[in-house]
Amino acid sequence: MDISVVIPTHRRKERALETLRYFSGQTHKDFEIIIVDQGPKFITGEDLSRFDLKFTLKHVCLDEPNLGKARNSGIENSRGDIILFCDDDIVPDKSLLEKHLENYKDDNVGGVGGRVISSGERKDRRSIKQLFPVVGSFNPIDASPICNFHIDKHCEVKHIKGCNMSFRKELVIKAGLFDESMAGTANLEDADMSFRIRKLGYKLLFEPDAKVEHLELKHGGCQMDDFRDLIYWLYFTDTLFYMRYFKKIFLPFFVSRIFARMVYYIIVKSDFVIAICAKKGFLDAIKKYSEEKKV
Repeated sequence: MDISVVIPTHRRKERALETLRYFSGQTHKDFEIIIVDQGPKFITGEDLSRFDLKFTLKHVCLDEPNLGKARNSGIENSRGDIILFCDDDIVPDKSLLEKHLENYKDDNVGGVGGRVISSGERKDRRSIKQLFPVVGSFNPIDASPICNFHIDKHCEVKHIKGCNMSFRKELVIKAGLFDESMAGTANLEDADMSFRIRKLGYKLLFEPDAKVEHLELKHGGCQMDDFRDLIYWLYFTDTLFYMRYFKKIFLPFFVSRIFARMVYYIIVKSDFVIAICAKKGFLDAIKKYSEEKKV
């Protein structure tokens, strides 16, 4: 079974090169990496010559950043039956590929999520949801995510995390590829694909032995410099995801959650324009969902 690793990168040239170097020590030797470079300073042949890479490397360049489009470009240029998606700011465990592949011996497995050990700025953050040993789920009432991808528990899950997730390539294609409209922060684009794979009748597994250290850099990637833009995309993706997959009878609870979050941001940032951006993101998502239902 062939595996291809897709690594989108944006505004993290040197970090992406370090991530490539770390993959040379994998216990599973037969793989390729497709690095999808979204600039603005693109990786060059001279940059790559600094490393003695132990795998086949394909370098794809995109004109503008879009995580969904980057993932889809990686799929298009891959040869593997299994596609592993990783962020450009991770340190993979040496058995990462091996542990992902082991789970695909079960033909009913459509995707695998690996363990994520946070070592960046969010490593010390805790929420009440982390008190419960639930991995990769959602609160069915307000659609708030329950992640806990740091714990040591092999189990079936509802969604997996984008910085360390794999799928059967044929299923991602059958599901319609990643949604490129979930742009900006690209929040929940990984969960969106997870739900579509499950709707095809396949299960998702969480494999704690497939580990990465996530550095969670403060720059680059899907982070946005303009906080108002960030709010727009956050409310757009959150609302679109809710409308697609959750019961509309609980919509008031979802709206209450995102409204409370909006008020918090307004107070912290002392910026009432945030309310306008949040409202626009919410309404644009409702409009897109309505258009999808007509098709």
